[in-house]
Amino acid sequence: MHISDSLAEKILKNSGVVNNEKLLELKAEVKASHVPLAELILSYDLMAEEDLAQAVAKELNLPYLNLQGQPIELEYLNHLPLDISTRHHVIVFSVQDKLKLLASDSQLTPRSKALITKFIGPDYRLHIVSSKELQSILNHYRPTSDLKNNLKKADYDESRVVLSIHQILENAILKQASSIHIEPTDKLIQIRFKIDNKLSQSYKLPIGAYDLLIGRIKKMAAMDYQATGSFRIEFRNSVYRIEVLSLPTVDGENITLKIINENASPLKLDETGLWGHNLTLVENSSLLRQGLIIVSGPRGSGKKSLTYSLLESIPRNNLNVLTIEQTHLYRLKHVSQFEFGPNIDYYQALQACLKQDPDILVIDNLIGTAMVDRVIKASARCLIIAGVNNYSSLSALQSLESSDIEAFRLAHGLSLLIGLRTVRKLCTNCRVAYHPTNKMLGEIIKASHLKSIGGVKGLHDLEKKAANEALGSMAKNSLSTTETSIKSVWVASQDGCEQCNFSGFKGLVGLQEVLDINSDFKAKLAARVSLADLKTIALKDGFIPIEVDGLVKALRGLIDFNDALDNSIYFG
Repeated sequence: MHISDSLAEKILKNSGVVNNEKLLELKAEVKASHVPLAELILSYDLMAEEDLAQAVAKELNLPYLNLQGQPIELEYLNHLPLDISTRHHVIVFSVQDKLKLLASDSQLTPRSKALITKFIGPDYRLHIVSSKELQSILNHYRPTSDLKNNLKKADYDESRVVLSIHQILENAILKQASSIHIEPTDKLIQIRFKIDNKLSQSYKLPIGAYDLLIGRIKKMAAMDYQATGSFRIEFRNSVYRIEVLSLPTVDGENITLKIINENASPLKLDETGLWGHNLTLVENSSLLRQGLIIVSGPRGSGKKSLTYSLLESIPRNNLNVLTIEQTHLYRLKHVSQFEFGPNIDYYQALQACLKQDPDILVIDNLIGTAMVDRVIKASARCLIIAGVNNYSSLSALQSLESSDIEAFRLAHGLSLLIGLRTVRKLCTNCRVAYHPTNKMLGEIIKASHLKSIGGVKGLHDLEKKAANEALGSMAKNSLSTTETSIKSVWVASQDGCEQCNFSGFKGLVGLQEVLDINSDFKAKLAARVSLADLKTIALKDGFIPIEVDGLVKALRGLIDFNDALDNSIYFG
């Protein structure tokens, strides 16, 4: 629930559910993790959500309301705009004479009160409801109803279709979707949002609107005969670029709309999931002015996002920085970003950019022996950061070794190899601690290759380092391991909560492994030693395999334990 820490503390004291010692522990965890006290109350099952809502109502001297199962007229909900209701956690659920009856799961801030007064006037009465009930109502809010009303079978017209498209886009942005997937069937149009790398059903629209809907999107994206296009919209003071991709299927064209916030900035390196030795290596690489940094992972693993974060960490005022991209995610200052179309290939783009005498060159996809050869030559006079579609840092190295490039030249050019995946973050409000059995411990040790880092003791040492760097939202002194055992890991709640839209997950985080190509490693690489020997050398230098990084993040409550053990995440 969205209540202040001071009010939550007062409720705990009055309820008597914790003693003073436990309260001090909770306050220390709030300070360390920046998780609100109300969220900790619920996550530790100190109070049920309904009980907490009733206690809030009592402390604020406001009526408590149970809206579960009660239908609410759309005309009442429409008194407040959707974005106001969503952002400020408040709805109008009824009207008595001229008095509006409001429901919220939180205290109203001065800003909230001012906006409410602006839209409905000063005559209202506030009631407190649980967050779960409020979110349930907001999830079934106006957009779906409006879409169905706008696209009634007997009344299709272009203005209604345009309005529906904007409603779909705005709702997707509000839900922080990365893309929208429009898929026709023989009876209806299925529209799904991709949120945190998972598709979820959002709308089902009448198939009769299909031609107008698809036609209008392609017109907005200037797609006459092309399979791709783009357009821009403004929403909430931000500009969004919508990349449109079309794919013919037996039922018609599938349309994918990728949503890119052009006002957003890349994450800082320490916000990407990098920590400890890995973070230090990547930060130090930003000081290089020659050499080759490879960022490896399959499609959708977050290579481009991490590359932008690395590039953003480099002071660029006095440097000539160029990028070669099919599409850009962010606009960066002091960077010339080159997007190439169908009439030019990567190698031609590379040749053209090298003629510009760059200090730093970023390539989002390094493909082909000729391109690898040219990049290694160029890395002697500038820093090149290149993406490679591969499963891990070592598999990327193996691919480069087999590209007919002399081993000594490859060893001389390489500076750093980064392997990564992007996985869903656990919702910190509803995640659940899991205590593995002895049998599970054996499976964890085997699946995570813990022997390579010294077994459970090595994992414990890594968790302590991660805790000291405040990785995750747990307190530093709260560890999930000992030197001899794994006490607990974290998994997603099966039911979820209102804060994560009942999915158990909220946001994304990277899993990484960083391979330092130091002088010893270069010598062994030039001598063509086996990949297994190279890994042994790397482990002695502090290399953390990506599956171990994932397990540490599961121990710190960042990701689901099952995702940490899912081999498909690491090996495709």
